[in-house]
Amino acid sequence: MKKSKYTICDQEKEHEIKKILYEIAHDLKTHFHYEKSELTYQRHEAKLLLELAERYKILHNAAPGVHLYPDSATNRMTYELENKWYAHVVNIRRSNKKISESLEYVQPLYKLLDEKVRKLDWLTSSETITGDYNVKPLQEYLCTVSDLKRDFQRRVIDRQVVQDMFNILFGITVEVYVDLLEHQEEFSDIFAKAVFFSEIMNV
Repeated sequence: MKKSKYTICDQEKEHEIKKILYEIAHDLKTHFHYEKSELTYQRHEAKLLLELAERYKILHNAAPGVHLYPDSATNRMTYELENKWYAHVVNIRRSNKKISESLEYVQPLYKLLDEKVRKLDWLTSSETITGDYNVKPLQEYLCTVSDLKRDFQRRVIDRQVVQDMFNILFGITVEVYVDLLEHQEEFSDIFAKAVFFSEIMNV
């Protein structure tokens, strides 16, 4: 296919796109560190949920005919445990909601990026589009930020699905959540490499 002539107008459009990419990378880094701090908080909350589930199990799983406490005391302790459980579950739900809202903050930049990319002439042979020994082709960077947004969204959804299964009668639901948090922490190295371009792109 015949290449288009590269003009000053093309150069300006590419410059605008690279600036937006840089801003997105910066905001994603900010979001990543925010999410990381929230997940540390969630891990603490999950630990408390596991302790409450274990206490609840001990309270209600005594041998048949064996009563650890009078019924009135058992009822009061049950009420207290369930209230504490609910409070920590709410804390985790709110944390995930805040993480989701943090990610939405970046959305306008993605919309702006899409608008700018649609106006770009992809038939020019500029180094920005084709890449060179310093940077990858522009399309790779566009795919990277798109994939990262999708991955962040999926991480929130995965946590919300498991949190909706929390049940004080089944502590294993929290154990699954803790395992998920540990798995998601492995994302940090991949993320750091993926947004490294924000430091080397010639904006």
